[in-house]
Amino acid sequence: IYGWKELPRRKASRVVEAIRSLFYTKTLISWSEAVQAASGGARLDIMPMKNPFNLKPGEPLPLQILLGGRPLSGAEAIGPNHAKLGTAEKDGIVKVPLARGFNLVTVEHKERLKDDPDADALNLTATLTFEVKR
Repeated sequence: IYGWKELPRRKASRVVEAIRSLFYTKTLISWSEAVQAASGGARLDIMPMKNPFNLKPGEPLPLQILLGGRPLSGAEAIGPNHAKLGTAEKDGIVKVPLARGFNLVTVEHKERLKDDPDADALNLTATLTFEVKR
């Protein structure tokens, strides 16, 4: 109730909600087939299904959102300035419009935790960044 604090629940008082957060980030500098493989160990991942460097600005870039290596439906892809780019379908695929220059895609997922004395929920955030120079 006194604002955000970076403390585990057991060290705080009058806690409204305690959140544990994990952040995963991927930056594409060039394209290879390895980019289309899920990131090892990332609980939440954004996987490009096509090479964005071969697309033109305005074309849709299919991305697959994975949670624990499995497609995550319903996840919202968010761009710069918190603009909604699209929502993942049942196969975890979301098509986002490619922008000229810097591209940023963020996906968040929140899950409740059980039997964790220090947090009520786990917030996962994944970002994908790359630059289209055409």
